[in-house]
Amino acid sequence: MVQVNLDGRLCNVELKGAPPQVELGKVCRYDLLAGRVNLIVDAVKQVIVYLDEKPQKLDLFSEPVILRFCENFRTVLLNGRPFPTNFGARLPFTVTIPNAGKHYLRFSALTPSAEKAIGSFIRAKTSGGVMEIEDSNSGGSDSFGESN
Repeated sequence: MVQVNLDGRLCNVELKGAPPQVELGKVCRYDLLAGRVNLIVDAVKQVIVYLDEKPQKLDLFSEPVILRFCENFRTVLLNGRPFPTNFGARLPFTVTIPNAGKHYLRFSALTPSAEKAIGSFIRAKTSGGVMEIEDSNSGGSDSFGESN
């Protein structure tokens, strides 16, 4: 039971019956999302970034930054400026954030399953369909690749 304010009066609302049974699909939708990696800022802060080509709004040093992967994840746009992704590189790239100064950014390495997922994401994007990855260990579909 939940109390809800309706026109200035508190009303008790309750949904009758059993909660719905939710079953996750067995097919990974790589046309929507290939996984996630960490964006490492100044070798101190880590921000989760999703591996898709939609714009993502990040808050870095109280300043909004729009991040978008393009060119099949070989390039990332930060507020419209292109930078190489170089997943797992030791050396960061330098970015000047308005009102926040110069900072050093790099992406964490891709796991083997994330690399496979990116390939499936690209194939799904070009074919317009849903792709499934077979996991050689379990025989089922692979989950979204995640990185440390």
